[in-house]
Amino acid sequence: MKVEILEDELYMSAVSIVAYTILSLLTLKVYLKSKGKTLLFYFLAWFSMSFYLIVEMLGFVFLNPFIWKMSYVILSVSFLFWMLFIDHAFSDGISWKRFSIGAVYCSVFVFWALMPGNSVEITTSVPDGQLLYTYAVPAELLYIVLFDLYTVLYGSTFVYWNISTLKVIPDQKRKEAKIMLVAGVSMLVTSALFFVMDIGLIPVFKEEISMVSYILLLVGSVLSTAIIYRFPRITHLLPYTVYRLVITNKTGVPYYEHKWSPKEIELTLLSGWFAAVSTMVKSVTDEIEMGIVREMVFDKVVFLLEARYSPVTIGVVTSKSSKDLRNSIAEFSSDFVNFYYDTLYNKDGFPKEIKQNTTAIFLDADVERLIQKHFPNVPNYIAADGTGVA
Repeated sequence: MKVEILEDELYMSAVSIVAYTILSLLTLKVYLKSKGKTLLFYFLAWFSMSFYLIVEMLGFVFLNPFIWKMSYVILSVSFLFWMLFIDHAFSDGISWKRFSIGAVYCSVFVFWALMPGNSVEITTSVPDGQLLYTYAVPAELLYIVLFDLYTVLYGSTFVYWNISTLKVIPDQKRKEAKIMLVAGVSMLVTSALFFVMDIGLIPVFKEEISMVSYILLLVGSVLSTAIIYRFPRITHLLPYTVYRLVITNKTGVPYYEHKWSPKEIELTLLSGWFAAVSTMVKSVTDEIEMGIVREMVFDKVVFLLEARYSPVTIGVVTSKSSKDLRNSIAEFSSDFVNFYYDTLYNKDGFPKEIKQNTTAIFLDADVERLIQKHFPNVPNYIAADGTGVA
């Protein structure tokens, strides 16, 4: 049996090589800045994709069947990195069960490339400048199953992740999440077009459909990478519920409260608890140092406490803790104290006692701006009408 590679597809492959190389470099820059595992897997997925395209093109240029087949070994690695990216973005870790399934799938792909009887012939001596390569029927059927399954999983998992992200992302970043969803849909449409062409459902306009497929794939890839480049934390919305952020003075008087969840928690009791724990910790240990966020873990809730600033205690109630969340609390606390320094400290650098109405001092617009800056990856479960959305 024969599979046709149209001349225009070669040109699009060349364009794709340049595009994915640039995207790989951009994602590498983002990863080196953040050092997050999610972004590492995203970079490796694009890098291996560009490497796959380069090796595949070399197979065409040198008319070498072995090089062409080896490009699909590299493609299987790209798929594995993509699944690791999606898995880590969803669960803040890697499911070894899903990883094992992905590894088995990739192994079958490698077997297809190297299987006995999978003889590939590449030639240019055909009309209209087309390239033809032929191989055994079982190998072709396995290729169609594997490659189309790859593209469908590639697109569908991305769309599913985009929809999940859009449901809980803070309102200020919904525009970016919608663009990511458009990117995911374009990739899913691409996978559908590849599928219908491979199984022969569309016997006409192959060249035009192939061009549309490549363009949609490039558009989706460029859009998603552009959003991640601008807003890297969109790749890792925290996969657990953060309930409250509370700012109090040292005696437990609440200054400010921000909610991410509709779960009812008594503010006065919570403020008093944070203040009491802060005072107790400081009285029995001298380990409250720069950059340390104290953590108190209970069965179903975790209290995170930033108590290194004399005028205020800043606490967060969450269902789970992580390095990302602790870093966000530390960075927010530093910015908050710097922004309100003249309000919190006197001219000698000692804490002030605030007696006037705190709602007139700690304005929603100012504090919320700091919260959105430092907690952009905390899912929001509060609807516009104040009810829960989760």
